[in-house]
Amino acid sequence: MVLLLNNQIRGILYLKAYELSNKRPKEEIEKFVLEKYWLSLEKFSAYKVKDGKVIDIINKETKLILTDEIDEVSFESFVS
Repeated sequence: MVLLLNNQIRGILYLKAYELSNKRPKEEIEKFVLEKYWLSLEKFSAYKVKDGKVIDIINKETKLILTDEIDEVSFESFVS
């Protein structure tokens, strides 16, 4: 679970770095996150396949992957 949390935090940093790139100098942002890791929401998507259907698992409000979906996959992998 800690690994998933670390990955979520890293993902949030990459998204926020891209958002800040429109407001702050590049050099200032790169002190914390290198530009090659900046993540644009327009280029980001996440889906799951369940019962033969493809389902978008991005929270429309936060623009992050739904944590319940990650937890479900993690639990299924752990139980299998």
